Amino acid sequence: MLVSRFMQSGISTYAYWYLYLCKAASQLMRIGISVYAFFFFKSTVYTPLIPLYINSFSTKKITAEYLLL
Repeated sequence: MLVSRFMQSGISTYAYWYLYLCKAASQLMRIGISVYAFFFFKSTVYTPLIPLYINSFSTKKITAEYLLL
């Protein structure tokens, strides 16, 4: 009896944290999209710099593809 009650509480806690993380991830995605849209609508000159910034973080090198834009 005690084990089954513990299992139910553990599953509900896991589901709560899973939903919380999903909500936080969607909020971060919305913030990222809004920042990208802000830069896009502010000036098209800054738009090629955002993938360049992300690419330099992920691979630690700057590709000539973004520099030619």
